[in-house]
Amino acid sequence: MRTKKDCFHIYLDEKNTLPEGCASDLFESKGFYERRFVQDFPIRGKAVFLCIRRRRWRNKADKSIAVKSDYSFIAEGSKLTIELSDFLKGTGRDPRGYDQ
Repeated sequence: MRTKKDCFHIYLDEKNTLPEGCASDLFESKGFYERRFVQDFPIRGKAVFLCIRRRRWRNKADKSIAVKSDYSFIAEGSKLTIELSDFLKGTGRDPRGYDQ
């Protein structure tokens, strides 16, 4: 994690564990995709950016990159978590338990 004067950058690398439903004898880990930056709820008045590197999985038989993990916590068409996006739009509840 890096802290700047006005924000936190939290670096996360996906574990070397295949997503559910994939056989380990068919796929192998082959590095990472480019890092993706997602904004989350502020901490102590500072912006928070999750810097995520997704693992790349290769099919051993045909050498294609096929398996991707589920990142449905990111709001469609944005770089915000779903909870933060809903909170900013005023359509969701604050996940910390506070009412709007």
